[in-house]
Amino acid sequence: MSEDITRKTEYVARKLLKISTKWKEQNVTPESLKSKYPQLTTAIELLNSCFMTPYEQKMYIERARAYVASQKAADAGEQSAKNTADWKTALEEIERISQPTDQPFDRWQRMLTDPSYRQQIYDVADNLRNVNRPGFWWRFGNSEPLVGWLLQRGKCVYCDTDLIEAGYIRNGLAGTDHLLPKKTYPHLKRCSLNMLPACNACNCIKRHMDPSKSA
Repeated sequence: MSEDITRKTEYVARKLLKISTKWKEQNVTPESLKSKYPQLTTAIELLNSCFMTPYEQKMYIERARAYVASQKAADAGEQSAKNTADWKTALEEIERISQPTDQPFDRWQRMLTDPSYRQQIYDVADNLRNVNRPGFWWRFGNSEPLVGWLLQRGKCVYCDTDLIEAGYIRNGLAGTDHLLPKKTYPHLKRCSLNMLPACNACNCIKRHMDPSKSA
């Protein structure tokens, strides 16, 4: 790009940014401008799609902060107690339908060979999400990762920390890890066998390490 074109591009960008900021400060909406100046429709849509002004950034941060604060407050009170109670109920149901001596490996094996057992496990995970709305377990979005959490008894698969009893989920210090990296194995992105509970510390250390390959 020539120096002349670069200068013109920067000038136009500064002008558009200035106009956009002025519109925001005067509460001028794209809809009102489109109705008043139909010929500006394309320019307005381009402006909306290409820029975020400092004014918008400030407004979005304030909204996001308020949302996060409200969610933290909910999780710290009654919702936190409900998260734990709903989890314990689901875990007891898993214990009831499984063999007393079963370890996580045994349960995964049985899920692959016993369709009835597999369905029961998914039913427990589905029910945990539904009764917990809008709590921690409901936010998982689907049941596949919850199956991993339940069969691993809520323990980090890398250090064995009980993520529920130790308060890791309450403090946002745990999540679901893809054992085989989803970037390398996209077909396993929603596979319950590949979605396992992990504390943030272990997850950050493991990162994109692929355990299917020799060290």
